[in-house]
This record gives sequence, C-alpha cells and structure tokens, in this order.
Amino acid sequence: MVSVTLGTFQKTHMKERTGLIFLMIFLFGCGEKQTGPSQYDNLYLDYKISAEEGDDIACLFQYRKGGPEGEAIAIPAPGNVVLDGTILEPDSAGFSGIYYEQYLDADSSLGEHQVIFTTPDKKKYAEKFSFERFDVEDFPEEIPRRPFIIRLKNMPEGKSKVRLLLIDTAFSNNDVINMVDVHNGELQITDRMLRQLKSGPISMEIYREEERPLKEATKTGGKIFISYGLQRDFELLE
Repeated sequence: MVSVTLGTFQKTHMKERTGLIFLMIFLFGCGEKQTGPSQYDNLYLDYKISAEEGDDIACLFQYRKGGPEGEAIAIPAPGNVVLDGTILEPDSAGFSGIYYEQYLDADSSLGEHQVIFTTPDKKKYAEKFSFERFDVEDFPEEIPRRPFIIRLKNMPEGKSKVRLLLIDTAFSNNDVINMVDVHNGELQITDRMLRQLKSGPISMEIYREEERPLKEATKTGGKIFISYGLQRDFELLE
C-alpha cells in the first residue's frame, strides 16, 4: 500500500511540475513577442523630398518630439535612418534642429526609393516614395496680355493641381500665388491673373506638390511632402 501511494504521489508531482514548466515556457514566449510601448512612440516622422528643375533631389528626414511642431532630435544608436541602403548621419542647422539629409542624383533618381527608420529598441518604420518631374512645352519669350494655356508634359490624365506663382517687377504686392487646376496637362492663365500683373518682365514658377500620411509611423504619426518646381521667364506685353 505504501509503494502504491508513493507512486501515485510521484506521478501527481511530476504532472504538476511538467505543467509548471510548460506555463513558464508559455509566459517566457509571450514576453519575447510582446515588445510593449516604446519610448520613441512620441516621435513624429517628418519627411520632405524636393527639387528644382536641373537640381539634384534633396531628401530631408526629421524626428520630432510630440508632434509636427516638436523639437527635432538625433536618433541614439543602435537606431538609424537608412535611405536606399545608405546609413545617414545626423546634422543640425539652427532653427530647424537635427535632420538627416541625402541628395539623389537628378539623372538617375527616377523610380522608387525607400527610407527605413529604426528606433534604438529595434522597431522599424519603412516608407517607399517615388519622384516624378514634369516639364513645359515650348514657351515663348514674349506673351501678349490675353488669356493663354501652358501645356505641361508628364502630368497625370484628368484633373490635378499645381502651385502657380507669377511675379512681376512692381513693388506693389500684386503677384499671383495660387493653387490652380490642371486638366490633362493644360494650365489656364486667366484674364483675372493677368490683371494683377504689371506689363514687363514676369517670373513664372510652377510647383507640383504632394503631402500624405506615412504608411508606417509611430503612434504620434508622420507625413511625407514631395515637391518639384520649375521656372520660366517671359515678357508680358501690353
């Protein structure tokens, strides 16, 4: 009777011990998978991609505490910022704070690019973007004062928008600075725009802009702003 009782006790004890081991393994496994909140969840990811006609593309990345207006900081190691496989080094400039910057060659930068932000606690946020240029068809040096159409190449079909600046040499603030519609690549310069301008030399600037939320961001969020601009000068005749 003693041996049977002892055997039963040993079996029961082994079952309890085995169950405890499995419980510890399960809890340990859950601890491995759950990273929990990160101290870097309060960073706002602020990305700007921009270029002017003929220039290289400037890619600027900032990581701001608390939101879009927060202080831009450097990312402590082992965190980093990688653009197309190249690790970027932090820099700083007075009012704008810490930033990460890289220039892409104007002749070979078309197509898709990717920036990956890795926090010191190894969370990764990847963002892909592409940069598209546009151009102006043959543009005269002198234009009579009447409505005309500017034809833009490499614009999307249908309706889109650009930022238009028409700047004359007058000291009064009559310049045209508007977001205007483009229909199938055609930009209309209206009589109302021309009435704001003095005759003589006119500097025209056109910017194609895009701003959207990042597809991968911290809890605080992030955005990417992409801009490409060109300039043409002409004489506005009476």
